Amino acid sequence: MIYLDNAATMFPRPDCVKDAVLHALDMAGNPGRSAHEAAFAADEMMEQTRQSLCRLFHAEEDYACVFAQNATDALNMAIPGSLNEGDHAVTTMMEHNSVLRPLYALQKTRNVELTIVPPDEMGIIRPAQIEKALQKNTKLVIVTHVSNVTGAIMPVQEIINVCRRHGIPCLIDASQAAGHMAVDLQSLQADLVAMPGHKGLCGPQGTGVLFVKNGTDLSPTRFGGTGILTFSQEMPQEYPSHLEAGTQNVHGIAGLGAGVRMLQEKGVENIAAHEKELTEHLLSELTNFPDVVIYSPQDAAYRSGVVSFNIASIDPSHIANALAQEHICVRAGFHCAPLAHKCMNTTHCGAVRVSFSMFNTHDEVDSFLSTLRRIIR
Repeated sequence: MIYLDNAATMFPRPDCVKDAVLHALDMAGNPGRSAHEAAFAADEMMEQTRQSLCRLFHAEEDYACVFAQNATDALNMAIPGSLNEGDHAVTTMMEHNSVLRPLYALQKTRNVELTIVPPDEMGIIRPAQIEKALQKNTKLVIVTHVSNVTGAIMPVQEIINVCRRHGIPCLIDASQAAGHMAVDLQSLQADLVAMPGHKGLCGPQGTGVLFVKNGTDLSPTRFGGTGILTFSQEMPQEYPSHLEAGTQNVHGIAGLGAGVRMLQEKGVENIAAHEKELTEHLLSELTNFPDVVIYSPQDAAYRSGVVSFNIASIDPSHIANALAQEHICVRAGFHCAPLAHKCMNTTHCGAVRVSFSMFNTHDEVDSFLSTLRRIIR
């Protein structure tokens, strides 16, 4: 099988991740709940994973590392936790529904005002457009780091700088960036950064992370036991307990920690370079296909390891199904990003998406291309 659907979830999982999950199943108790060996082992493992994540993203001093179920869960901590009655938020047309739907819900339940910024003709969100959308009551700006549809890399550093000049918190959705390219939070200084554990970070499904910058005012969105301050009627104020109610996915977090440590050994910069080579290889051939429309940015500096395209007159789902019959895995459709498809004029059909990981090869790209040619014929 040739797996080219890593923007949905990484496959295969590294052996070290599988081993860590199995080891945790054999030895880990409920962290923070008991004073015995199994609970202490779970506590230690979770702390090691937090430290590994902070090192990978250069967040050791300025951020709290909060575990979540996935990126959607992390975003559902950050967005409702930041916005109150009558606040204004700014986001973009390139966002996933995990950003858009919480905002739409808050429009109804808290009268939150919303401005949605369009991209330029290359699919890039420009900082000037974000700045133009700000209002006196703007309390949050949410921007994807990398589009899950087009693979466009957004100028998040410049957007964060705009927000900081105006004293407005900025939330970055790093779902398609984390583990695929260098993300330096000490440099970025975003207030909130959400990411899944099961994509570029190589962890199991059911894992995610929210980085919260020190001093960021965030209300909890779930409530329950934390193992501390049992008699308090409120959630603890200190992070990560402030946001982590209930028993954590200890076994998944163990696997996530192993994946992150593997990334540190391989070097994220090396992974990014490899995925960029694969992307350029794919695009150099795909652009010569008859009737092809490619939605990735023309400028290579804005391209990631995610490429979407269509072949005129062929339904993208037919292409994906035919590839699947040849044991080549891609995704076709709307990719949970409806406004991005409005920008691309693909609301009637969606698009075929290819997405790489560190485990893909140039031979796999060649096999994909030759199979696609046969399907088109």
